[in-house]
Amino acid sequence: MSVQDQQKFKELFLQTAGGHIGIIKKGLSDSTDPQSLEKAYISAHSLKSQSQVMGYMSMAQIALIIEKTLKAIQKDIPTTKQLEKQKLLDLTTFITDNLEAIKTTGNELNSENIIKKAESVFADYLN
Repeated sequence: MSVQDQQKFKELFLQTAGGHIGIIKKGLSDSTDPQSLEKAYISAHSLKSQSQVMGYMSMAQIALIIEKTLKAIQKDIPTTKQLEKQKLLDLTTFITDNLEAIKTTGNELNSENIIKKAESVFADYLN
């Protein structure tokens, strides 16, 4: 995507990404509703894909971690669902901060350490 195209679509991306984060947080907070978890999974997938198209690869990587872990939670793979959900909520906070950085500076936050830690924490679900 050219720089001109990225600028053109940045505002739309920020709006839709914020909406996806809201859906993910709702799904993680409502542990009794399988449909909320499914919507959260779909939003994580969409956020990942949209981030890739926009060139925000760190955000795409974090969204991928959320997506794959949500899929595992849906399949009842993790034995400590509540703990996993809280850690995923922490990642959504980072994404929200990252969206704000993109809005104000045009650049993503340095997320190398966050990604490494998340890949380690959620390693069982990323394969």
